[in-house]
Amino acid sequence: MGHGGRSTLWLLALLAFASSLPALAVDHGRLRLLNLPKRQTVFVYLDGRPVTPQDGVVSLAPGWRELQVEDPQYGRVFRRMAEMQPNGFRSLAVELRSVILLGPMKFPQAPSGHPGPPGPAGRPASPTTVEVEPKVLAGLLQEALYTLIDDLEGRKEHLHETLKHRAGTPTPEQYYYAPANTQTRPGGVPGPLGPQGPPGVPGDVFVLQTETGQLLLDELKRELNLRPVEERLAAAESRAARLPTTRRVTLFTPELRARFDQEVERQKREYEKLPPEERRDFGLAAPPGAPGPRGRRGPDGRVPADAKPIRLTAQQVEKLLTLITQDRYLQQHIQKLRAEVGDIALWTTEAEQQAAQGLMR
Repeated sequence: MGHGGRSTLWLLALLAFASSLPALAVDHGRLRLLNLPKRQTVFVYLDGRPVTPQDGVVSLAPGWRELQVEDPQYGRVFRRMAEMQPNGFRSLAVELRSVILLGPMKFPQAPSGHPGPPGPAGRPASPTTVEVEPKVLAGLLQEALYTLIDDLEGRKEHLHETLKHRAGTPTPEQYYYAPANTQTRPGGVPGPLGPQGPPGVPGDVFVLQTETGQLLLDELKRELNLRPVEERLAAAESRAARLPTTRRVTLFTPELRARFDQEVERQKREYEKLPPEERRDFGLAAPPGAPGPRGRRGPDGRVPADAKPIRLTAQQVEKLLTLITQDRYLQQHIQKLRAEVGDIALWTTEAEQQAAQGLMR
């Protein structure tokens, strides 16, 4: 066989070998798992299928994917929905949590307490507002802004707790496991009433307007990018209210699942040995739930019916805005709140994805 024939055979062999390889998904992204234990007894699952990370990185197709890490040695699990963009790269911290067995008539976690009472009403409007100096007006508007931010902080914290305890997002304190045919009873005693909410906004700010008749407080919220934070938080609250209320987990590692299933069967046998009058009390009573969230802010300050609006010129508004933006603590507070509400919105979306895929039962 000549040189050209041998070259043709090598080329055909190379093409045959290449065709036998799996197609390389060029749009797959990479997910780096931080804090992933390096023990060989820790297993990683992607959409319920085992995967082997390479130096802590897994490849996954674009879209929402279910990631689960299981540690059979210590009976711990981490589960998270992760969104991957085409050819994207992101990091995700693995936070392994214990798995609580829900055997026959076991109690899941008790619900949180009711929200606390609303805060006191804001101060009523004063007839001397028009006579005060710009620095005093700026102080009045800062007081109103801090009141609004404080109220948003309380709502954000409550939503965070709601997602963590009801939906298991971003990471619950613990997961629950039970076979499909295991019945669970409601949780224990709800937690205590939450604390009282903050006071309402002072009424004086509601008579201050721009020269076009717009409420000055609304103009400031727009300039400080506080309005989008309010809207995003309200949308996340509405979506979170429709989420399921449990966080049972499906175990993929046969060794870990078998260990829990065997314990369930043992408890069933013990349960069936009990006299009928004692069976109703069998199980692990849940501790009282967490304290309820802080109450909403109180009613805003009253404005007398005969009060006339005070309109400020564009130059006066600009001067007030300059004075207020010099408050670096206020600016940092708003930036921090904006970032945290963004995280809350993402976690809410992840919880919705879990619910849509049947991960919250």
